[in-house]
Amino acid sequence: MATTITINSVKWIVFFVDKTHEELIDDDGEQSAYGVTCPRECEIYIDDELPKDHMRQIITHELLHAFAFSYRESIECESDEKICNFIAAHFDELKRLRKEILKAV
Repeated sequence: MATTITINSVKWIVFFVDKTHEELIDDDGEQSAYGVTCPRECEIYIDDELPKDHMRQIITHELLHAFAFSYRESIECESDEKICNFIAAHFDELKRLRKEILKAV
């Protein structure tokens, strides 16, 4: 299954694939990731067998990579995964708090 999204006029294809898909496995044939963003191809690959909560976090993580690329923002490689993991892990809380604050305005 696949869907197309647009971020800052850049079209991306998001593929939901089996965990044995070549983009999700390492050289030893083992699954090395639950999601992968390929900026040159503007493609995102997500393991389609993840539990819903984990899938939501992985999708958020990969979208952050796609947003950075689409808006031509450079994140240092060493920090890249850490930043995406942190935001993806706390994204739902961030949205909830933003909504709570906006209600007060």
